[in-house]
Amino acid sequence: MTSPAISFVLPARRLPWGFLGALAALTALGWAWSLRVAGAGHHGLPLWARLVMWTTMMVGMMVPPEIPTLLRLAGDARIERWRAVRGALALLGGYLGVWVLASAGLAGVDAWLSGQGLMSHEMASRSVPLNVAILAAAGLVQLSPWKTACLARCRVIPAELGMVSPPGEVSPGEVSNTFAGGAAHPLRSGLRHGLASVSSCGVLMLVLLVVGAMNWLAMAALTGYLIVERLVPAPVAPRLGRVTGLGLLLWGGWLTLGTVAG
Repeated sequence: MTSPAISFVLPARRLPWGFLGALAALTALGWAWSLRVAGAGHHGLPLWARLVMWTTMMVGMMVPPEIPTLLRLAGDARIERWRAVRGALALLGGYLGVWVLASAGLAGVDAWLSGQGLMSHEMASRSVPLNVAILAAAGLVQLSPWKTACLARCRVIPAELGMVSPPGEVSPGEVSNTFAGGAAHPLRSGLRHGLASVSSCGVLMLVLLVVGAMNWLAMAALTGYLIVERLVPAPVAPRLGRVTGLGLLLWGGWLTLGTVAG
């Protein structure tokens, strides 16, 4: 059986519980602030508030899938403790930096749609054609080779830091210790990781415009999906994407039929 791309087995050093607690706190803060801002948006939000909402939402949703990778780096016994933690923070900073830019785009789209009267008080699109277009776009991306390539990039980027090996390619003992040797740059890797992540699931985030930015169940479901997508065995991940893509297309088709029948 092929192993997951990200291993939970850490080096000899014990689990960095403090770092794990900080990641959990960051995730909880992202969720709390996004839902609080969204809850105040019944009468509309200015652009800056939408930016805060989408940024904190993306932080809350996109940190959990990276926790195994970050713990692996922060707990690397080959590197001095604080240097390892700094490397993990740099990786996280680059990764989230890209998602902040993506959040600005989402906030802009949200604000424009609201200005056109297309969003409800629950911050969900009122337009069936727009919903169908979003679901179709997300579904087609999930089915595309682009999605497969970007997801594969998300799953093997930690190998750049000598933390884990791409499944089925090299064993952990054969991965060069580039980060410990000073050759790898976690911030640069984090930026590349963020770009791969946005390319992989950025369009999928638009589904929140269909179900509503205040729908915490949808946020939890998407977050759980992203975690599973990273941890399943490599051959399963593309299949999971294809199943999701078909589901989104069927959802869009159901909305279309409902409109025609109505």
